[in-house]
Amino acid sequence: MRSRLLLRVAAAGACATLVIAPATALAAGSTTAQTPVLGVHHSFGPDSKGWGTARPKTLFNGGDPSGDITHIHWTSWGGKTAHGRGKNSVVKPAGGYYHKQVTIRLRATDLGTCKSSGKRAYRHLWFKEPSKPGGPFGHWHIWTAYHKNLCKRMH
Repeated sequence: MRSRLLLRVAAAGACATLVIAPATALAAGSTTAQTPVLGVHHSFGPDSKGWGTARPKTLFNGGDPSGDITHIHWTSWGGKTAHGRGKNSVVKPAGGYYHKQVTIRLRATDLGTCKSSGKRAYRHLWFKEPSKPGGPFGHWHIWTAYHKNLCKRMH
């Protein structure tokens, strides 16, 4: 009799676990779904990286080194404006790139929904950086003048 009682208790515990586990997974998924991303996946083509993700640590357009930002740290992600800092290569006046990377400042703005993905996303990215290592920061610029809305994919 005692062994049947223990079996029933164990079975009841297993059923309770099965009922609770999906509810927990759903709650975690809904929280993740509310975390905004930066634009849409592959915003700048199939070789781009970081776009369409939350708090990307790397952004890459898929082209030259000036479109490759690494070591990004974000603050106020999920707020009206997210602020980030990372490392980037800048072009020398005579061509080529400086050996030492510069710190680049980022601002993700225009928090809304991308129609193409249905996700909450920052739809604009602004940046400013020095023109050379150790130089002063320049003015804020939109990430690309021809691709202002990060919800649209470039191919």
